[in-house]
Amino acid sequence: MTDNVAGPGKSGTRGRYAAKACQECRRRRAKCDGQKPACSRCSGRQLHCVYTTEDDGRGMAPKAYVRQLQARVQILEEILRMHSIDIDASAAQLMQRKVVL
Repeated sequence: MTDNVAGPGKSGTRGRYAAKACQECRRRRAKCDGQKPACSRCSGRQLHCVYTTEDDGRGMAPKAYVRQLQARVQILEEILRMHSIDIDASAAQLMQRKVVL
């Protein structure tokens, strides 16, 4: 499965690439064309080309979990209001701070 990718306002295309790269291209962080049974890179190098079907774990968050987080935020905002803390002003101050890791 390949996609033709062009940015907004660009003429022409950037090229073709696979939505899911094979294991070897992932390992080497190389562009994979997604050809099956073997991508062009693997077949040219006579490598065993394997595509995994397992989920990478980056799917949608369950609705129940999202609702739980929304309820938690609502409770925390209410606690801040009870202590007369302006949520919007505090958020603006936090956004201006530099993040140090």
